[in-house]
Amino acid sequence: MVPSLPSTITTAAPCSATTTTTSATTTDQPCWTANKHNNSNNNNNNNNTTNNNKNNNNNNNNTNEHNHHHKAQTLALVRRINNCQSSEQVLDILNQEYKNRRPSLEYDEPVFAQALTKCNNLLSRHNSSDAGASASASTVALQILNQLPQSELCRARTISIVCGSSCAGGGGDDNASKALLVQQLLQERPLSTIGPYNSAIAACGNAKNWQGAWHIFTNLIPSNLVVTSVTINALLTALCRQRRGNEALQILRTAKRKWKIDPDRISYHTTLSALLGNGQIQESCHLVQEMAQSGRPEIQPNKETLNRISSAVAGKKAARKMVVQLLGENTIDVLQSQAREFDCFHKWNLPKVGRGKKAYWKLGQFSTAAAAAAVVENNSNKHNNKHNNNNEEEAREDIIVVGLSPNRNPATNGVRLNFYRPCKHASSSSSSSSSSSSAATKDYQKLGYLIMINTAGGMNGNDDSGKCSPPTSQFLGQCVAEEERGRGWAKVWFALWLQLCFDAGLVPITGIMHKPLLCLVLQHSFGMVPIIKDGGGGGGGGGGGGGIRVELSQGSTAGSIQLYSSSRALAGVFSPLDLRKQNIELSLSPSIPRGREIVVGASFECPDQELIRKKVSRVLENGWTMVEEVKTSSLREILLGICDDNEATKEEH
Repeated sequence: MVPSLPSTITTAAPCSATTTTTSATTTDQPCWTANKHNNSNNNNNNNNTTNNNKNNNNNNNNTNEHNHHHKAQTLALVRRINNCQSSEQVLDILNQEYKNRRPSLEYDEPVFAQALTKCNNLLSRHNSSDAGASASASTVALQILNQLPQSELCRARTISIVCGSSCAGGGGDDNASKALLVQQLLQERPLSTIGPYNSAIAACGNAKNWQGAWHIFTNLIPSNLVVTSVTINALLTALCRQRRGNEALQILRTAKRKWKIDPDRISYHTTLSALLGNGQIQESCHLVQEMAQSGRPEIQPNKETLNRISSAVAGKKAARKMVVQLLGENTIDVLQSQAREFDCFHKWNLPKVGRGKKAYWKLGQFSTAAAAAAVVENNSNKHNNKHNNNNEEEAREDIIVVGLSPNRNPATNGVRLNFYRPCKHASSSSSSSSSSSSAATKDYQKLGYLIMINTAGGMNGNDDSGKCSPPTSQFLGQCVAEEERGRGWAKVWFALWLQLCFDAGLVPITGIMHKPLLCLVLQHSFGMVPIIKDGGGGGGGGGGGGGIRVELSQGSTAGSIQLYSSSRALAGVFSPLDLRKQNIELSLSPSIPRGREIVVGASFECPDQELIRKKVSRVLENGWTMVEEVKTSSLREILLGICDDNEATKEEH
């Protein structure tokens, strides 16, 4: 007999009994039902984790959007600052932007640093006699620093501006107060770079406050900073201006022992000037002997060294006698050798133009493409005499006369290439007739000049291989007349110098080039590359023998250029005078579009002369011709200043 089901299943029961029964029933659920509930819980946990990840992603996106928005605001603010025409406008923009919020060191330091850089650029473009502009820049810089006083970068820029204003305008009392202000800025908190200390020492030198420069050097520079040759030379210059010969000699003596610095020629010459200014002739001669016995070719005494002594003892028989006793009779011969260089051009019978210091010896002339076109048009219209005369006048305006003259700066075999344009009132025959070689220089308008130092080469005393160094021509720089700038003469003149080097068999190299536009011509127009010294950085940011790599672009104002470096700060690389004369603006951010990459502060060489020959040929376009008196075989002797009569006679025959 089958048992009947319990009555509790079919009969209604109280709520409490039903609950109890249900619990009992749940406890006795099968295994697959429990797993189902566990999976459901795991899915819920996974969903929660996914939601958390989404929230984190949203937060990250919001952070990225905020950073992107802040970066865009910063760039827009920097552009507004770069467009300012005065330091007061820069300060007004900052006051408006940060009127209702406090600037942050993390986000707003680039803005304030760029504002100070703009003030420095505006200061450097003002005339050195504009004391009002320099005072305004210093005041604005201090007010900007007060808004973000914890920024070390802004404090360093402020020090640079105050130091730069001490060089531009203001009297001695004003410079003294600025030097004191700089010392106070340095005493507030130590800086992590040596640049501001160098600027502060130079500012004290401009204020003729050698005690302040000495105090900064001995007491304010932190022990963890590396003192460089720039620091030493800045202090020596400050001491030299006050004729503190003993102190300068003390710094020079301890430079290598204490700071592991080998003083350069600038250090020795500055110390020599300080000693001579203080009347210490004997110590000066001992210093020259030390230079000669050092075994370092880069500091051997040259004509500039001896000319400093010669100027100091001029008209002083006792002092001159002491110099001859200590340095020998050869000193007089070396001092007088510069005068013999002026006879070298006479030996080769070059046409001489003018007299005195403005005289030059004609080497050749260069005709531009416009002149060649005018000559062609002149030949095709011989029936019209009046039209022919006009064409001849236009052609002569595009004929550049190139002349040689010794460089009067006391350097070894310095030669100038002078560039002239015949004036309109000069007769057409004056530029080609040999009888006009003594014509006054007033018939020619001087466009500028180029300086080079030529070396004959020979055995290298430091090389045991027995190899001879080739003859070289070192390009030192060039100067273009103010009214002729922007017409491309720098490129043409550099090409003429390269052509002379190739014709004379001289290896073209350059000295250290600091002008950005000239470096642009050397590298991008002619393909010259920086000379990397031992341990150099190959054009990197450190400038260790290879210069400093920068981006060059157009500045915010007409005729100005902007420099940016991603590897190092450019503050302190260029002096205030260089910034003003070359219209340079220093930027903390790259330009849009990006500028052209160049290397400044380096020497350059020609790695591929055949390629450079082709580039020179394209620039000159066969427009260069030398005078008949110059032969290619004797051009080397002319540039090297070889004045031997036997050699000259041999060339003539």
